[in-house]
Amino acid sequence: MLKDGGYIMIEGKNLLDPKIQKSKTVADNLVLDSDGHLRRIWTKDYIMEHIIKRFNLILIELNLSSGKRVDEDSRYVNFIAQKHGTK
Repeated sequence: MLKDGGYIMIEGKNLLDPKIQKSKTVADNLVLDSDGHLRRIWTKDYIMEHIIKRFNLILIELNLSSGKRVDEDSRYVNFIAQKHGTK
């Protein structure tokens, strides 16, 4: 449970990630990759609607990034948000 005034940071793969693009869709924003891992697809719309708005958070920062993992490119989205304080 996130305390009032607390911060949360989440990073995950986005739609541009090669592993996500090769995965099988099993539900909205969920895919099953070839290794059997269930993965959430992180998009700006998903973050804003299902995380920020739903939990009444303040979005501090949202970034898209990429990098090399093993020998495959990876694409990520990460964000930092803060829970509203009640004081």
